Amino acid sequence: MTGRPLVMTLVLEKRLGELMCELKPTRDYSLAACANEDTNTFFSDSIQDIRQALDICNHCPLKNECLEDALKNNEYGIWGGTTKEMRHRMQAHSSSLGFRGVKTDLPDLNQAAYEIQGILSQPVSKLCQVYQVDPRTIYRWRKGIKGDCSAMELISKGIING
Repeated sequence: MTGRPLVMTLVLEKRLGELMCELKPTRDYSLAACANEDTNTFFSDSIQDIRQALDICNHCPLKNECLEDALKNNEYGIWGGTTKEMRHRMQAHSSSLGFRGVKTDLPDLNQAAYEIQGILSQPVSKLCQVYQVDPRTIYRWRKGIKGDCSAMELISKGIING
């Protein structure tokens, strides 16, 4: 039985990309349709402002990402072409259908990056002792990391210095 680190399970099962999508650093909203708009419009109680904000959202290339963030962070105001009330109804409806967020013990990106860096840079003999696996397993893990686009993206973006 191996003492495989969680990040290697994610790499070998091709799920590291899911983690990266789930735990993205703050999104860049500079290309959002609202980037140069008065933010008060999106947090107003005025029907006219709400309509204007919803119209701006409907023409936004980042509408889905914005809505995703609003749902995840329980935001107030107009986000992703929805009001707070609309998002509340969406969540209540999905909950009544049995869709619930699955809570997992996934590492954050820094932890994943740290583990990947360790597997790539530590001596094989040390890794064999730490994880109680044979050298072939370490070489397989390294090959898996190098063949995983998400792991390589972490490396190329400097999250991992390797």
